[in-house]
Formats: sequence, C-alpha cells, structure tokens
Amino acid sequence: MEKVCPRCRESFVCRNDQIEECWCFTEPLSSGFRSFLADKFQDCLCVGCIAGLRRNFIIYEQQFNLENEKKQAIWNGTSCEFVTF
Repeated sequence: MEKVCPRCRESFVCRNDQIEECWCFTEPLSSGFRSFLADKFQDCLCVGCIAGLRRNFIIYEQQFNLENEKKQAIWNGTSCEFVTF
C-alpha cells in the first residue's frame, strides 16, 4: 500500500496488511522506541525517518543513562566530582 510519511511527507510502500512482509517487521526497534513512535505518530513512517529517529533516540537514551549513572555515583559517594548546591 502506498503511504505518505507523516513526518517528511515522502511516499513509501507500507505492508501493514501483511506485516510479516513489511520492511519494518524485521527492524530491530526497542520497546521504548516503539512506544515513543506510537505516542508521537498516528501512522507508519518511512525507512529514512525511522532510521533518523532511531539514531537520535539511541543517543538520547545513552546520554540519559550516563547522567543517571553519574547521579547514582554522587548519591552513593563513589564519585570524585565536586557537587555544588
């Protein structure tokens, strides 16, 4: 089925009628990323938008996890960082 990507407005082929044959079925998308997409978009996205958003989502997750690790280290007293309040 021909669709228009709601993010970039490019047309692409979507096989949501036979999802096992659609390109997105084999894409390794984390459950967090799938939830993000479901919250932000009402319809399927093209492969380019999925790839770009996935890269940004992974970078965000890595930064978020690093910040949480730093906060946990400070809380546990294992960090050498100087903390100001």
